[in-house]
Amino acid sequence: MKRTSVLLIVAMMVGVGLFVRRDYSKRNKPYIVEFNEELTTSNLHAPELKVKNSDENKIVLSWDKDSRELTVGEGVAWEYALRSGYRIYRDGQWYTDVVDEKYTFMDEGLYPGETYKYQISALTFDNKIEGNLSETVSISIPGTAQVNKKRVVSAKKILVEGDSVAAGIGVGSVASWPSLLASELRVEVINKSMVGSFSSQVLERIQDDIAQSNPDLVIVAIGTNDLWAASTTLGNVSLNQYIGNLERIIYSARSKNIDVVLTNLHPITCCSDKTRVWNKAIRDLGYGQNVPVVDVFTEIEEHGGVKLLIDKLHPNPRAHEIISIEVSTLLSEER
Repeated sequence: MKRTSVLLIVAMMVGVGLFVRRDYSKRNKPYIVEFNEELTTSNLHAPELKVKNSDENKIVLSWDKDSRELTVGEGVAWEYALRSGYRIYRDGQWYTDVVDEKYTFMDEGLYPGETYKYQISALTFDNKIEGNLSETVSISIPGTAQVNKKRVVSAKKILVEGDSVAAGIGVGSVASWPSLLASELRVEVINKSMVGSFSSQVLERIQDDIAQSNPDLVIVAIGTNDLWAASTTLGNVSLNQYIGNLERIIYSARSKNIDVVLTNLHPITCCSDKTRVWNKAIRDLGYGQNVPVVDVFTEIEEHGGVKLLIDKLHPNPRAHEIISIEVSTLLSEER
């Protein structure tokens, strides 16, 4: 009889599934609860995320151990007994996992004046199931935002390397931000931007374009197609490949003693969260290479974001004006 019971329990574990609920009235021995419904995202509670502490370059997040009962089929289980850990999201993207029995997380190396957004979800069954995301917690790091600047020459001739955005698709070349920049700064701007360009293609042509144009400064405004391809089925482009291409573009220009300025990516309808992640990588590359980065994303976002796009991808005239102003402001400050 005992052997039959053991075999029955094993069969239930393999073929049906089980939950373990701790019954502390019975010397802390677990007992089996049969159920007819699998644990899913919809019935796994999201922890309540809180900011425990923050200073000039780090944030400490905390959350409580949730002991709410979870009903599955006809059985009841303590939810915390099922968890294997937690998943942390930063700015809408998966960031890291935290093992169970830890209810705090420290995020370090943050930038003063920047705002970061966090969410958390519960993980269970060896991370095979993830619960719902918590409410978003936003925290601004104290201090003044660091301006990524490097003294550049007083450029008289500027080369722009970009894609259809800088080429002025949808608004025409006259209304494109490179043309507006030329009028604003009263300098010669040579726009070599090409429709459909990826960062890899700019890398291939940068040396020839420099030789033909002989510029004092190169503005690299590329990445829209790389990001679009990484977010859709257009192609296989990774963030690491993109940043690697930018790094080599910078090296190509500097090998000719030409200064470089980068622009980050403007808001795109398909992938606003991913755009933020890519822009952080661009900013980090700029800091690492001591290259100024023009933040066109934030300014466009504050003036309407994707509403300033004419086809969910390309900026309208107002957005081109904003980009021109941001680039000219940085260059004027750099002089």
